[in-house]
Amino acid sequence: MFLKLDALNLSKRTLIANDAEAAYEINCPGDFGILVTVGTGVICLSRNSQGETVRVAGRGHDAGDMGSGYWMAKHAILNLTLNESSVMGDRDLEEIMDIFLQSVNEVDFQTAMKNIQESEDSVQIIAQLAESV
Repeated sequence: MFLKLDALNLSKRTLIANDAEAAYEINCPGDFGILVTVGTGVICLSRNSQGETVRVAGRGHDAGDMGSGYWMAKHAILNLTLNESSVMGDRDLEEIMDIFLQSVNEVDFQTAMKNIQESEDSVQIIAQLAESV
């Protein structure tokens, strides 16, 4: 990325940052603040007394960002997968299954899972389920 920016004489005027860092600067303008963002991933940012940024989580959706939208939805799907044969009769699992199938516009769990696994947008599809779940 920097090589391409150098070729355009833009690297000295470019800052590449995580969106959480930009959100921290806007929402915590003083010497102290804590920012927690939850989306596809999750991250917590703060500054210590020396002005150093302290970052917790933010390793990515596939690295276990517990509490992220992806993580919540993935665990809901995992519960459906592990308990697929006993969904009927369990009010909570039935509700999660209905939400899941409506979200992915399918009527069959196995078909829905196959389509998600084959999709290039699987991470976003799974993460979007978190809001409904």
